[in-house]
Amino acid sequence: MINRRVVDSYAIFWLLGIAFLWWPFLLVVSLGDRRPATRRPLAILITTACLAVSLLLAAGNASPSRLVGAFTNLTVWIILCRCLSREANRAEGNGVARGILDLALFQGILVVGARAVYPSLSGVTLPLARLLPSSLAGDANVAAFSTVRLAIPDYYDRVVIRTSGIFGNPTWAGAFAAVGILILLFAPGSLSPWLRRPTVRAAVVVLLGITLYYSYARIDVLGLLVAAVAVVAVRAKRVIHPSLWMASAFTGVAALVAALPLLPLSTWFADLNSHREGSLVAREDIYGPTLRAVSHAATPLLGAGTKERVDGLVASLGTHSTYLGLAYRGGLLAATAFVVLLVALGARTFNRDASLAFGLVCFLALFCITDDIDAGHLLPLLLLVIHGSTTSATAPPPPSSPGARAPAPARALGTSPPEPRLSEPA
Repeated sequence: MINRRVVDSYAIFWLLGIAFLWWPFLLVVSLGDRRPATRRPLAILITTACLAVSLLLAAGNASPSRLVGAFTNLTVWIILCRCLSREANRAEGNGVARGILDLALFQGILVVGARAVYPSLSGVTLPLARLLPSSLAGDANVAAFSTVRLAIPDYYDRVVIRTSGIFGNPTWAGAFAAVGILILLFAPGSLSPWLRRPTVRAAVVVLLGITLYYSYARIDVLGLLVAAVAVVAVRAKRVIHPSLWMASAFTGVAALVAALPLLPLSTWFADLNSHREGSLVAREDIYGPTLRAVSHAATPLLGAGTKERVDGLVASLGTHSTYLGLAYRGGLLAATAFVVLLVALGARTFNRDASLAFGLVCFLALFCITDDIDAGHLLPLLLLVIHGSTTSATAPPPPSSPGARAPAPARALGTSPPEPRLSEPA
């Protein structure tokens, strides 16, 4: 079982300079889980199978570095397959959520410290990374995790100091901080006792907000806002009559659709993009050739297997979008199956009033439009948190003896207890 300590171990891997080995380490840990598979998560099995077969067929023509990267990414999907094939376990989901919050807090402290002493630590090679051969240490994917990038210069409409956090990329650092904020705000019952104090939680939210701000990642801020609205909407469903809730939801959507043509969206978008026009241009340069490669694939059942490097692009083909990347590497069937998985998880968490889990599904679905979920960060673990919240909240089995009292069922992350406590407002 993947628990809080296993997730926290990423901090040790990062401090040593071998964070790129954490997902293979997690694969070894997951192989030690002897719990029998009780479910058949068909959607993610299809995605994983398409990626694996595509990689196998491409192995003869790809470079060694591309194969290593593709295999490392494949380990993420294999782990998710194994974990989602087990019965939903709330203890595992809550443990992973606590580990995510631990790492977000660890990252926030490092970011504040690095900015205070910048440029002293920027670009420093972490200990074990110094032992790597030059051919491997020089690879951009490895260097992102083997050097300190807590404070790095970048250009918007001016030179700014961004953070790549402990995940090698500013957008990933900001996404992890945003997820930590969601857990702090909406799942106080899953926190450690010292974190349940309102003043402590407020201070940690501010700390994570600093990381989110200095990531300068607009998709992370948007995802946080959308997820927060989704959580509030699901919680309102518990206290408002279903008919009134549906009427309010449809009215709100209709009002939004009617107002969109009246808003100066193009002007707002131009102003927002003016601070960093290169980001959109770089994505368009990647998306165009990727779409052409997908459209010219021999069959929608298979993809390129690896992410091809093309001269002139800031990143490989099939990057900067999970959906497009899956279609490129594993075929259209792989991407479609992943979308089906997210829709199914969203419907399940919504129907079971697992508000935070539903918000996390919304966050992940939005994040995947412009960014990857793979071995570069730990956001795929959100699927384990979401899966753990889908355990049915039915009554526990009867006690073995007449006088014994049945234990209270565990609570899904983001749900409210039958009788809210003062420290956990409904």
